[in-house]
Amino acid sequence: MLFIDHNIELDDLDLHIYKYVVANLEKVPYMRIRELAAETNVSTTSILRFCKKFDCDGYSEFKYRLKNYIKEVPEDNMEADVKMISSFFDKFNAPAYLEVLDQAIDEILASDFILFIGKGASGMIAAYAAQLFSSLVCFSIAVDDLENVFLHEFKRKLENRMCLIVLSVSGNHDDIIDFISDQSVANSKVIAITNTSTSKLNKLADISINYFIPEQHYANMNITSQVPALTIVEYLAKKAHTIKYSQKG
Repeated sequence: MLFIDHNIELDDLDLHIYKYVVANLEKVPYMRIRELAAETNVSTTSILRFCKKFDCDGYSEFKYRLKNYIKEVPEDNMEADVKMISSFFDKFNAPAYLEVLDQAIDEILASDFILFIGKGASGMIAAYAAQLFSSLVCFSIAVDDLENVFLHEFKRKLENRMCLIVLSVSGNHDDIIDFISDQSVANSKVIAITNTSTSKLNKLADISINYFIPEQHYANMNITSQVPALTIVEYLAKKAHTIKYSQKG
């Protein structure tokens, strides 16, 4: 959050100030504390308490750290982003790539249940994927809390009928690796959707779907585009749906 590398608990008042700061990043470092308080309709005491939550001794330190944070913000480069995504779609349409996708679809159709796994932005794609697959293919859920005891019991009972689809840009989250390395999923097929072919996840997966785009990082966050992962998920769901219901017809 801003210039700190961990999440902090913000109450409604703090969140109101935070939203104003984020929307006015270029302006706030040059505002007096009374000006910021007036703009956000809070007291200067509330502003000082807010600053302390961001590990700052006072408002002056908060402005100083915010100013340095702004310098690290990547410049808008939409043209480069468009070229990057275009290069992915070029690879996506290659016969060899489509063959890997078809292999994944075979495993999906052979399963009664899909478990999507992802964290952070990948977790958001996993949640969307679970809804999409539940509507089009078969019952699916998404999880990001891999320490849940119920989940471990769940996968033991369904391992022979379950397919795990794991979304991860880096493919190296230790908790994800531990989860899919567990003996309780030994009979479950694992499909990895990740950005690299050299990750730990790729080595453990039965099928790896890689999108190979430049990773982007900002303020300790991985902001690599999720467009490739989203495209792959939608392709798998829609084609699996088409095949499944054409066979029934």
